[in-house]
Amino acid sequence: MWWGLLIALLVAIWVYRDSIDRGRSAGSAMGWAIGTFLLLILFLPLHLITRPRKPQVISPLETPRLCPHCGKYHTGDPAFCPNCGGQLRQPVRPQGPAVAAGMLSAGDAQFCPYCGYHYEDRPIFCPNCDRQLRERTLDNLLKS
Repeated sequence: MWWGLLIALLVAIWVYRDSIDRGRSAGSAMGWAIGTFLLLILFLPLHLITRPRKPQVISPLETPRLCPHCGKYHTGDPAFCPNCGGQLRQPVRPQGPAVAAGMLSAGDAQFCPYCGYHYEDRPIFCPNCDRQLRERTLDNLLKS
């Protein structure tokens, strides 16, 4: 008998904390916790179905930013716009074993062959040194 009460109490505490973490008010969270403690079989499934999603934390580097030169969005913190090549900040020369050893070639899809900057998409211009990485064709401009 007391095991059932202990389990119901622990689940009610979890429901309260989960409700607070997901942005519900303290009063609403307490109501869900009391309901779960009293009627576990009814309130726990209802809580799991109706609870709000956790707010996702987006880092400033993942937030899309608008280029003042071309009006297209880009992510990260590039020195130059990957779409039009307009300067967004002062470039930084990356240092690393691949740059120092000259191991980067023009065929490397993830690194700029000129400065060694690592990029994730396939920009027309290097976001760091502003050198052209691929031709500006109509197909490339439409995909960007």
